Amino acid sequence: MRLVLDTNVIVSAAFWGGVARQVLETAQCDHTLCFTEETLAELERVLRYSKFAERLEKLDFTVTEFIERLTERAIVLPAPTRTIDVVKADPDDNKFLSCAAAARAEAIVSGDTHLLELKTFKGIGIVSPHIFLSKKKE
Repeated sequence: MRLVLDTNVIVSAAFWGGVARQVLETAQCDHTLCFTEETLAELERVLRYSKFAERLEKLDFTVTEFIERLTERAIVLPAPTRTIDVVKADPDDNKFLSCAAAARAEAIVSGDTHLLELKTFKGIGIVSPHIFLSKKKE
């Protein structure tokens, strides 16, 4: 299954573990992660926020190494040429819809309420980390 994980899921997995880390580990082992240059740029920018500096120092790898590991077996697409404007309340979230559509992903895993409210986009399911894991167990 091709999956798009939004930035908050990946950052939570990197720094706090828990359900987000379980999602990331499951996605990396059993599925294909999908990114665009745009979603990776956002992830790198967020990981480099000063508020995460102390947490980064405790990790045994750099931001660049983390992203390299994350994308090792992933599909990384160029930035989409078509603009999707579905999420009006937070237009930045549209990049995950664009990524999922371009990659022909089966699901987006997100903790973002704007995305979760959609439930689906062009036949692509949008689920929370908890729902993703519960469906994995079925």
